[in-house]
Amino acid sequence: MTASGRFLLEVTRDGDAFRLSGEVDLSNVDQLTTAISSEVRDGNRVILDCSDLRFIDSTGMAGLLSICKGLGSTGRLVLRTLPPQVAKAAHILGLDRVPNLEVVKPTAPAGAAATA
Repeated sequence: MTASGRFLLEVTRDGDAFRLSGEVDLSNVDQLTTAISSEVRDGNRVILDCSDLRFIDSTGMAGLLSICKGLGSTGRLVLRTLPPQVAKAAHILGLDRVPNLEVVKPTAPAGAAATA
């Protein structure tokens, strides 16, 4: 919890996914890995809904790589609804090239024009 009384990171179960709210950094990456540890096993599929994630540092990204490793070659970590700034950091650090990590891009609302 920060000095203002707000949680830096909150991990909650939301149907088939874990919802991440706040920030992932050195101070709380263990909180993330502990919260989803029961799902991290060879061949499993773990979904992280990142729509409320505001920030992730390199330690948080390393935590995601650790989760991928725990899922083995047949498992999959799915990052759903990454905010643009987090998606950019993930791309710069090469997370989008990890074989068992999938970044799901949000779909455009019905009737919205697609841009290329």
